[in-house]
Amino acid sequence: MKSQQLKSQLFKVSIHELGHTMGLPHCDKDSVCYMRDAKGGNPIDELTDFCSSCKSYLRKKGWQLE
Repeated sequence: MKSQQLKSQLFKVSIHELGHTMGLPHCDKDSVCYMRDAKGGNPIDELTDFCSSCKSYLRKKGWQLE
């Protein structure tokens, strides 16, 4: 596995766990949301962003997201 891919996966797992610390549950609204439940698999490379629902929740908690 390439170094850049590992860095990307670490970022995505970290941002997912930070979402949990803010109170976000696993998300089933969008298959590419960082809060998607892996359900025993490894979909990390498929994740691209928070879905609009998760972004809205995090903005209310003070996160500044694009």
